[in-house]
Amino acid sequence: MAAKFQFHDEVIALLLTDDATAQRLVPLIRDYAFPFDHQATVAQAALTFAAEFKSAVKEHAFTVIGEDHHAYLRDLFELSRGLHRDYVLKRLDQFLKEGAIRRTLSDSLNLMQEGEWDQIEKTFAEHSRGRVAYFNPGLSLRGDSLKKVMSQDPQTAAYTTGIRALDEAHVGPAPKTVYMTLAPAKRGKTWGLVHQGKVSLQHRLSVVHITLEMSEESMGRRYVQSMLSLTKRALPEVETTHLKRDSLGRLHGIEFDKVKRPEVSDKLFSHANELLARYKFYIKQFPTGQLTVPDLCAYLDSLEDLHGFVPDILLLDYADLMKLDPRNLRIETGVLFKELRGVAVDRGFALVTASQTNRSSSEVRWVRDDMVAEDWSKIGTADTILTYSQTKEERKLNLARLFVSNARDESDKWGCVITQAYAIGQYCLDSIRLPDETYWKMVDEIIGKPTDGDSEENS
Repeated sequence: MAAKFQFHDEVIALLLTDDATAQRLVPLIRDYAFPFDHQATVAQAALTFAAEFKSAVKEHAFTVIGEDHHAYLRDLFELSRGLHRDYVLKRLDQFLKEGAIRRTLSDSLNLMQEGEWDQIEKTFAEHSRGRVAYFNPGLSLRGDSLKKVMSQDPQTAAYTTGIRALDEAHVGPAPKTVYMTLAPAKRGKTWGLVHQGKVSLQHRLSVVHITLEMSEESMGRRYVQSMLSLTKRALPEVETTHLKRDSLGRLHGIEFDKVKRPEVSDKLFSHANELLARYKFYIKQFPTGQLTVPDLCAYLDSLEDLHGFVPDILLLDYADLMKLDPRNLRIETGVLFKELRGVAVDRGFALVTASQTNRSSSEVRWVRDDMVAEDWSKIGTADTILTYSQTKEERKLNLARLFVSNARDESDKWGCVITQAYAIGQYCLDSIRLPDETYWKMVDEIIGKPTDGDSEENS
């Protein structure tokens, strides 16, 4: 149903439902030329209400607007639930600016034919003064603005990661930010992105997963495997690791269990289809080393224009594999990450990606952010940075560790241990903060015991 909506409908949907938007739009679009009569009728009624009562009309729309428009109103209220307010307003600002420029040029061309050069100068001066009306002057720390600063804005709060230790610390992807995991080669970067995609879908966010290495079908298979806890191929049993806690919630021990799960198969199609059909989700493959930032923006524009789809989270697997000039790799990598962050801010989504660390990182106990490959400035661009570490002993026990290297608005410089089961597509089953060296003592005590072999490892 969303595909039939136009940009004008998105503007009206916000005008109907969002108090701040309604008040802002009253002076901006009172003379706005909506292309259809039903749009103009609903918008005018909403603007009149907002001008008088200083709030959006919301459910009162069904009272102040005639019954012949009620079906359209219901569609608009449904549309409003999935809109990025700031992104729609930014598009509106651009639309209004472009319209003003076209009018100014048209008027000036007419005046030019008449030789009215002084009037042309006045026309451009009026245009320059008029542009100020399209922009917010900034934040004033008083009244409603101060209240907003001192309260949690749900539009900027971190999304759930499904990793308990991170969620308890409010560390996760957030709108208009870059969330990045650093890891050595072949250490679960793709599985980590799939995990975030899965959790985001379960929380009813709209998700786009860009893959630059794997085919769309192979990536889709991983999502099915992860969301349904299926094995890649037939296995008798899969060993899982569990973290024991004491009465204070601290790490008390590590124990193991075995589970039997079916393999990915079309026999499970009906169940998988019933589950996955609920979600707003696209997987898109681009050739390795070919995707540019303009290409990415063009794809996102087509998703919105043709399918009415705007992502809350964009998973980029992974940014280092976009098109870069090998002759200026370090410089171009830094520029690329700045441009990607700009796209995330402009479009209002959370950008989640990964980056590979250098060779030395595969041999250390803790991966550090200064081990990042290529341009180090990407560390300064990302808002939240996690490093992924895993020793050979931990790999045998289905354990790994994450270190919160940087969290722009939350506490950082702390680590947690996670349990994994790649055989059934699980990047994280459980997690807990690492308190002290007792964890390593537990690992050393356990590693001497026989295990059923290494877990399946993927890039």
